[in-house]
Amino acid sequence: MISFEAVEFGYGSRPILQDLQFSVPKGELLAIMGGSGSGKTTILRLIGGLVRQQRGSIRVKAQALESLNSEALRALRRNMGMLFQAGALFTDLSVFENVAFPLREHTALPERMIRDLVLMKLHAVGLHAVAERMPAELSGGMARRVALARAIALDPPILMCDEPFAGLDPISLGTVANLLRRLTKALELTTLLVTHDVEESMAIADRIIVVGQGRIMAIGSPQAMRESKDPFVRQFIDGTEQGPIAFHAHGPSLDSLLELGHRDG
Repeated sequence: MISFEAVEFGYGSRPILQDLQFSVPKGELLAIMGGSGSGKTTILRLIGGLVRQQRGSIRVKAQALESLNSEALRALRRNMGMLFQAGALFTDLSVFENVAFPLREHTALPERMIRDLVLMKLHAVGLHAVAERMPAELSGGMARRVALARAIALDPPILMCDEPFAGLDPISLGTVANLLRRLTKALELTTLLVTHDVEESMAIADRIIVVGQGRIMAIGSPQAMRESKDPFVRQFIDGTEQGPIAFHAHGPSLDSLLELGHRDG
């Protein structure tokens, strides 16, 4: 469904991702994990065609993104659902209208059919009873589930989730995580999950990619990650300070900066 072949991307002279090589088959839930600033969300932006790689090829449903014009890219995006961090619901629209939005934007379905589809999607996430509420009336977990219903409103074969667990309490987190797993399997979605949440992702993912220093440091099943001896993987999964991921940002030492400041002063 999705493949990266020797993909490189950067902003100006600053490289972000280097030599990315992986594929995601239909029906797989792939968790993309790594530290802040490692390029996880950039991978989703590349798949959506929001940014273009400098080298390599990205294929979605066998189509090379770099060869598509803007019209073809817009058509391909209809195959992608996006679950944004914190949900990103339209605050001035009701729950029903939020889920109906993509159906009204991208289809010419009659209103009665849109109503049935919206209620079915809300039922799939357990929230058909709150269709008339406003987003401000929802808990964080409920808002995230409404956002998930909106993401699958057009029945896309690909679902991309950017930090869907951020800010959720343990119960809501577990509910959303298990819902993602069930929907992925029931609808045969290809789901990419960008997350920092190690334990919940290990419980629901088919495979895990660990990204660091602009590269794929490890890829494999959750069990393989748990048993990995790789220092980078161990530091990330165990959440320890000591390891390849440095606490201090790269650059001049503190002593050299202080000495420079004294000279300038």
